[in-house]
Amino acid sequence: AAATTSRASAASIDAISVNSATLVANGAAIQVVVTVTCGAGDGGSVNPTTTQAVGVRVAQAGSSSGFTCTGKPQRESGLAAANVNGAPFHPGIAVVQATVTDCPGANCTSASANKVLSIRA
Repeated sequence: AAATTSRASAASIDAISVNSATLVANGAAIQVVVTVTCGAGDGGSVNPTTTQAVGVRVAQAGSSSGFTCTGKPQRESGLAAANVNGAPFHPGIAVVQATVTDCPGANCTSASANKVLSIRA
């Protein structure tokens, strides 16, 4: 017998990978695209945070978006405005820390990924 699980969709394993980050509105915001996998029919959310050094300042933005999981890898994207106390984003190296949360009911599970990438203009 398999170990007990609180997941309704035990066949699916939560996963996330960061695809790209693109400047929006001259660096006032950033569009992050990720690929996520979560249980078919479950409520999912993705929360990417992007951080970039801009001289002696830091540009940072976080977002959250909800969607319905398909059980297969699916692309999701989120638009996040740069923190008003920081710097605007610019083309170049940044780090994206992203988490996908899968909620088949009250018992949510999650997976995270970090990626250093180049923000595109």
